[in-house]
Amino acid sequence: MTFRVLAHAVLIALVAAYAVVPGWPWLGGGTILNPYYLTVAVSMFVLVVAVARQRPEPRWPWGLLVAVTAAWALGDIRYDTLTTEPALSLADALYVPGYLAIVGLVVYFLRAGARRKGADSLIEAALVGVAALLSVWVLVIEPALGEPGASTLERFTVALYPVLGAVLLVLVAQLLLEPTTRGPAAALLGVGMAMTFVADIVYAVLQQTAAFATDAVPVVEAAWLAQYALFALAALHPSMRELGRPSQPSGAAFGAGRLVVAGAALVAVPGVYAFAHELGHEPNAWSIALATAMVVPLVLWRFARLRRDLQEAHDEVAAREAYYRSVATHASDVFLVVAADGTVRDASRALEGLAGTAPSTLVGAPLRSLVHEEDHELADMLLARAARAPGDTACGELRLASGDGPVVWTAVRCTNLLSEPAVCGIVVNIHDATARKQVEQELAHQALHDPLTGLANRVLLEDRIGQALTRRARNGQGVAVLFCDLDGFKVINDSLGHAAGDELLDAMARRLDGVVRESDTVARMGGDEFAVLLEGESDLEEAVAAGQRVRAVAADPFLVAGREVIVTASVGVVAVGPDEQATADGLLRDADIAMYRAKEAGRDAVMCYEEGMRETAQRRLALEADLRSVIERDELVVHYQPIVQLDGHRVVGYEALVRWQHPTRGLLYPNEFIPVAEQTGAIVALGAWVLREACRDAASWEAPEDGAPLTLSVNLSGRQLSDPGLSGHVVDALAASGLPPERLTLELTESVLVGEPARTAERLHELKALGVQLAIDDFGVGYSSLSYLRQFPADILKIDRSFIDTINDPAKLPAMIRGLLELGDTLHLQTVAEGIETPEQLAALSGSGCTMGQGFFFAKPAPGPLHPGALTAEGTGALSDVLPS
Repeated sequence: MTFRVLAHAVLIALVAAYAVVPGWPWLGGGTILNPYYLTVAVSMFVLVVAVARQRPEPRWPWGLLVAVTAAWALGDIRYDTLTTEPALSLADALYVPGYLAIVGLVVYFLRAGARRKGADSLIEAALVGVAALLSVWVLVIEPALGEPGASTLERFTVALYPVLGAVLLVLVAQLLLEPTTRGPAAALLGVGMAMTFVADIVYAVLQQTAAFATDAVPVVEAAWLAQYALFALAALHPSMRELGRPSQPSGAAFGAGRLVVAGAALVAVPGVYAFAHELGHEPNAWSIALATAMVVPLVLWRFARLRRDLQEAHDEVAAREAYYRSVATHASDVFLVVAADGTVRDASRALEGLAGTAPSTLVGAPLRSLVHEEDHELADMLLARAARAPGDTACGELRLASGDGPVVWTAVRCTNLLSEPAVCGIVVNIHDATARKQVEQELAHQALHDPLTGLANRVLLEDRIGQALTRRARNGQGVAVLFCDLDGFKVINDSLGHAAGDELLDAMARRLDGVVRESDTVARMGGDEFAVLLEGESDLEEAVAAGQRVRAVAADPFLVAGREVIVTASVGVVAVGPDEQATADGLLRDADIAMYRAKEAGRDAVMCYEEGMRETAQRRLALEADLRSVIERDELVVHYQPIVQLDGHRVVGYEALVRWQHPTRGLLYPNEFIPVAEQTGAIVALGAWVLREACRDAASWEAPEDGAPLTLSVNLSGRQLSDPGLSGHVVDALAASGLPPERLTLELTESVLVGEPARTAERLHELKALGVQLAIDDFGVGYSSLSYLRQFPADILKIDRSFIDTINDPAKLPAMIRGLLELGDTLHLQTVAEGIETPEQLAALSGSGCTMGQGFFFAKPAPGPLHPGALTAEGTGALSDVLPS
């Protein structure tokens, strides 16, 4: 039990016990055991402890209250010890200052608590004052003045305390009736002070009557004890801290308590008159008349102000009602009031703008009549959830019945106000959520579809493949996936621009949609890659047929940017039966692998996934990973193959050919890793390394005694040619090695050169300006025209070995080779025959105008250059693998 609860119980019990059983005879009497002083002592103890525990700011008003109660308690003790009752005593010297201090304390609380005094509270305080002074005058002062033999001091003493009490009562009335939020502590203090007035006036009346010697005095003493106890209880309440601070207006301009004050003032005059008459005293008529003349106008004034306040309050309520009704009428949100059975009782005018339904037609109808039929159960559920308990709410989204119009999505909030007398229903707030819903649907579409073509994206495709794999167990049907990549798209995208590339992709998407069934799914995977999910009766044969249709529609010319362009498609196919284990990710991966095999097989092809392809792809991935750090691990080596002058069989230079000394797979040739390096972009760094290493080696070669210094030929890939830093790499390699630029020949394949002729010509002229030689490798197998060759600043044509392989007769040179040699002579280019492997080939080429040759007939690529003396003057045998000493 807390101190506060215990103090309340003890004080109430003590005061009640004293009022019921005055004097407590079982205590045996005496000052210490006197129940009156015991109650006073407990009250003072509680008061002191409460002030110490509450720590109000400022603290001095409560300290003054403690001092006043102590002075009054001492006055009580002194009064009880008097053998005779003088007109004035030491007790009065303790009582009167206490009264004055209490008056000052209430004045302080009034000044500190209210920023301005209201006229209503002043009128009511005046009414209380008139009634109190009338009571004091009629019941105390008039009888005292008429008491025969009483001295003036005695009459003054008798009237002093009721008069002080009346003044205190006026101030207390103002403290309690001021419409502010002071709290229970102020009320307890006020009631305690009012008890002081009542006890004093009753005690003064008893002194003048025979009842003073009766048992009526203990009741008065109980009232005084109640005053002490109420002071202590006020200090116990937490609101006592707010008494010395400015309080906020409560807005209570009128109320039951304030009406009681006005009514009590009206009945106070006849009441006092009747009570005095009962006591045997006839009041002076002028005092009654004067009091009546003061009370009636004050009451009439108060009621006039009360009527004005009521009218103002009524007007304010009406204005607020009109304001909220206007807001509700013109708000875009709809509100309905629905009965517990779901019947609409009221609807705002905004309903017509939202749902096209007049509010009057909905009133009396069930709420579900406003809702889309598919959402009827949801609407009933929301109402039922809200109706469970007062104040409960339920929220959800409902579609409104719109007939043939567009769907109207709404956010609905149902609030249970069935227990509110002013509403007696469930308030349904409806907000138009159509725009938000459309945005959500658009975002969901964007998350699952390609923004360029509108096709499904990878996320949606994987989800549908997963669903198809789940369904196949029930319907016993297979699932197939096609993976398609456009061959030649990059050339169109780079040459005609990205807008043209996007136009081509969109056109391809439309063609793909046209060659599959409605149940199939076409998706764009990114870049120029597409995928198709085939459901239903989709075995491998049908999947291949679908792949052939895809390849066929891709081969038809496209009209892009006003030009006709041609691309082809490489298609990978994978199909699984109803009992085979498969995942969406696995099917896409296998179809992708098959598509890459189609590209490796020459493009424009359909390739089915086969066992072993995945292992090949995994090895390729491992190779890609190893390529990233092959230079740092120093695993690359350069081999050199001699280039021989056919007239005299003399070595005039070497071609640098890179090899990869793989730590686990052994020596790898270029065809095993260069394509991977091309696709991953690692070829740029790899080619720069080969160029540096080869130039450094070539710079150290000794020139033959009977000829010019040996030349060095280095191959360049298409990715290297498009690299803006290529010229810088060449300059750096020449500068670091000290190799003269005229000894360096850069070889480029014919297919690389014709990709973007204008840009290629610009880059070749840039390289030519460095002083190096340029050679066109594998000439004759590409699609270059004579006009292209005239644009390129080439120095050497290297005839592809596929033409050299056609030589069978040493005395007869095929017409194609003669044509290529004549073309080189016409363009004033040196010619090199690649892949010479037999004496017949060498014999046929000798004397034909072909300048140089290379091939296994002379020597295989080796880690270092051959000694010049390794070639025989007759050239009838292969060069021996002799390294320089």
